[in-house]
Amino acid sequence: MMADFTDLQIQFRLAKKLSNDGTQSTHDVLATIDGTGSWHGESTIDYEQLAEAEQDHRQYGTRLGEFLFNPAIMNALRRARGRQERPVRIRLWLEMGPNGEREDQHGLRWERAFVVVNGKEWPLAMTSELPFSRYVPGPYTDLDASDDSVFRLLVVFASPDNLAPGQQPLEVDADLSTLLDGVDLLAQGRGFRLAVMPGRTPISDVLQARLAASQIEVVKGPSTIDSIARSVHDCHGLHIVAHGTMNPQTQHGALVLEDQAGRRAFAFDDELYPWMHPDLRVVVLQSCQSATPPSKLGRPFVNIGPRLVQLGVPAVVAMQDYVAMDDARVFAAAFYRSLVQNGLVDVAMNQGRQAMFQKSNNDNFSIPALFMCLKEGRLWWPAPLRSAVAAELAYSVIDEQDERMLCELLFRLVVRLRERPEMLQSLDATAFWAAVRKIRPHASTIEDLRAVNAELGKEPAPGPLWAAWVRNVRAIELAALLQHPDMTQVSA
Repeated sequence: MMADFTDLQIQFRLAKKLSNDGTQSTHDVLATIDGTGSWHGESTIDYEQLAEAEQDHRQYGTRLGEFLFNPAIMNALRRARGRQERPVRIRLWLEMGPNGEREDQHGLRWERAFVVVNGKEWPLAMTSELPFSRYVPGPYTDLDASDDSVFRLLVVFASPDNLAPGQQPLEVDADLSTLLDGVDLLAQGRGFRLAVMPGRTPISDVLQARLAASQIEVVKGPSTIDSIARSVHDCHGLHIVAHGTMNPQTQHGALVLEDQAGRRAFAFDDELYPWMHPDLRVVVLQSCQSATPPSKLGRPFVNIGPRLVQLGVPAVVAMQDYVAMDDARVFAAAFYRSLVQNGLVDVAMNQGRQAMFQKSNNDNFSIPALFMCLKEGRLWWPAPLRSAVAAELAYSVIDEQDERMLCELLFRLVVRLRERPEMLQSLDATAFWAAVRKIRPHASTIEDLRAVNAELGKEPAPGPLWAAWVRNVRAIELAALLQHPDMTQVSA
């Protein structure tokens, strides 16, 4: 079970003073804890100092963290953490002008920031106890999290045949295969459904066979704005791999999609409303390789992300730079697994970034940025069985014998759920754990399982394989069971 998070909102206001040479800007920075209190400090960003530290990710991150956490804001963070060092959800609100104007601080990669708390240096954007996001305020409240039993994701590739100079065509076959390597285990479970739209680019027979074997739907035809709108309307997530562009005068970004003929078609950020529908919870914008340098305001997707949130998507992940497909695979695997299991998008983001860092040990982990309008980060209610198990384990002290019995009971339910998945929705977690507590402390026999089964009103069907498993179960099997993306797929 995920721990409860204290909420720390940091509002980084527009510049109130600029140096004559434009290398420094001074800002008021305000903070609240769980919507109350008021901490007010002042920070001066020194862009030359940041540029000097650009190649040293630790030094750069430390300096950026000092700009964000001035003494007043650091006091707010310490107060939010408390003596018990409680986990804190950090939402950074980078203020924009009345017409959406952005300043140079919006183009900084804040996800690289480090912060020192209680003598420890924390990489802000990949620490499980400090989930980090960029907050996009607006006239809306947190939506009710989805309680659907299946998370549906549409993955779109757009590689038109007349890309601009410097934009490289996508290797759709290879890139899609690599991305599938990351989410394939999830796609095999009952709680995750995947559809792919490769666009105008043909995919190989080998990849088609792999998709068919995994029962992954392939949406045929070019990746147009209308075809995406039609296909995404029964999905909770949209993952787009495409080029982007930005008009520096209007500060509007655009996705480079395809038209009906497979040629280049721009989809500007204010034209994406056909994709909006109540079930769409998260959009991931993955940028492709390009020779176009970023502006001071950042890459195009950093502009498109907040706009999609304003249009109604609760959470948008925008890549701030080109990310290699192998890194994208690692990120996607950790991000979607955590999102399906725990339902908290900012926690999933930090876990995805952490996986990228563990793979490459460089600052590429800071490329994914999360924009969201949510104050609690919840997009999804995880499977009720997993929630019940995690809650019990989080608040109970279980000796080895008890843990063996928990494994036995969970495994019995898993076996039954394979045959009758609708039982997952009808499972009474309270009755389940009440029955568990009635088992004698050191019992592990089939008769005790029958007694528990009677409490739940379900018929057991133990056999030789089941009895052998009961004799050999260990705590490690329980951990594996909880971590598996879909417990209905755990093998005996």
